[in-house]
Amino acid sequence: MKNNKIVMFDTSILSENIGDFIIMDSVNKEMSSAITDKQMVTIATHDYPTKRGRRQLKEASYSLVGGTNLLNSHLTKRKPWKLRWGSSLFLDKAILVGVGWVDYETKPDRISSIAWKKILHSDYIHSVRDEYSEAMLKSAGINNVINTACATMWGLTESHCSDIPKSKSKSVIFTLTDYRIDIEADKKLISILLKNYENIYFWPQGARDLQYIKDLNIDLSQIKIVPPSLNEFDRVLNSDELQVDYVGTRLHAGIRALQKKRRTIIIGVDNRANEKSKSFNLKVCDRHNSEDIEESIRTQLKTHIILPVENIAIFKDQFKS
Repeated sequence: MKNNKIVMFDTSILSENIGDFIIMDSVNKEMSSAITDKQMVTIATHDYPTKRGRRQLKEASYSLVGGTNLLNSHLTKRKPWKLRWGSSLFLDKAILVGVGWVDYETKPDRISSIAWKKILHSDYIHSVRDEYSEAMLKSAGINNVINTACATMWGLTESHCSDIPKSKSKSVIFTLTDYRIDIEADKKLISILLKNYENIYFWPQGARDLQYIKDLNIDLSQIKIVPPSLNEFDRVLNSDELQVDYVGTRLHAGIRALQKKRRTIIIGVDNRANEKSKSFNLKVCDRHNSEDIEESIRTQLKTHIILPVENIAIFKDQFKS
């Protein structure tokens, strides 16, 4: 009997970062429309596969890897994707869906290159989120890879973006990043928001973001704290009464705001936002350029995302044959 099962590596399971839920929401929507003849079983990327998980992987036709920053050059030193050295015995048919490189690194070492070749499917095309991640995989000898952007961006079409306001709103929701601390820059960002907006909301996307803003020792009386759940973030973004802008260092919070047709300025703190800006015209400001941040808030801002439409179609269409 033909196997009708695939496995989805779900980055939101056991995650302390709600950005992973934003990613998986889009990955599941996009892949369920592309793959209509398979049952999907989910397992975590944030924990090592259990005995039952290993059996599911061996039985599956292939596995999909939900897009986040799971790839890296030195697997002996860091493992954002929890895999053991024997993983290739049960995991050799993984297909990347908008996955990215964990950080700017040197080229993959020999051991890591061998491991990625064994783990990643050799017959399917892999989807990565930016040109840098594509180049790094190719430097490891994996050439069946294309840059599609993250699945969270696939719906940001010209028609969709034309509905995003160009002018500043009276309200803003912002984020900070607990693991990319820059006290001076983050305090300056908050002071700019207080000067330019009447209503200010803070959403803690990560488990330690709320403590971080408290540790800044600033007056929080003018800032409304939004509960740390995706539903609450969506509630603010969806509010017709508030009509908020988004400004912040959390990349996928910004992309969620774009999905909800909200004027968005992302503050770049790592390779992910910077590479997306270069490849797809995503509005990203340097966190140390306060003049650019304030000017972007005050002036007319047209949202025009340049999507790799052909690559997205190539990636998704391969599952139909």
